[in-house]
Formats: sequence, structure tokens, C-alpha cells
Amino acid sequence: MNRKFLPYILIILLAIATLLIKSHKDNILKTSAPATVKATYKQTRGLNRNPSYIKYSKHSRCRMQCRHIEESEVKDILVNGTVNYKKSELQGNDLQ
Repeated sequence: MNRKFLPYILIILLAIATLLIKSHKDNILKTSAPATVKATYKQTRGLNRNPSYIKYSKHSRCRMQCRHIEESEVKDILVNGTVNYKKSELQGNDLQ
């Protein structure tokens, strides 16, 4: 065998080994995770319309204060999906 093909063969073998390890790792994660973990993962995706706790950032609290919005109104928007357009800036302030 020529030595000039040796690096190519090594690269191909490493690629195959990487694919095998990755597929084996994915299979282990799928089969070994208990049902509660899978259910919890599914629940965290998407919009939770009934959160038990909402963590507000400093910026969001500042914006809520500027617009006179209370935490109860935020929860109401999450549960019902209705927006109070009187407190919304639909046009926004252009800074151009």
C-alpha cells in the first residue's frame, strides 16, 4: 500500500468512528431516559400559558412600570391571550 493513501484512510476511519459513537450515544439517551424526564422535557417546549412562577428581568419590570402594567395583567395575558391595546405602543417610537 502506498503511504500517500494512509492519511485519507485514517480520515475515513475517524469519520466512521465518529458517526458510530454519535449514533450509539443518541440511542443510549433515548432508551435510558425515564418517562418523567421525557414528559418534563416536552412540557418545557413552547409557551407555558399557566406558569407557577414568572421571573421578570430588570428591563421587563422597568417597561411594565413605564406602561403601568401589573404582574396580574401579565398572567391574564398568558392565560387568556388577550392584549390590552390601550397600554400597547402599536406604532412605537422611531429613533431615526
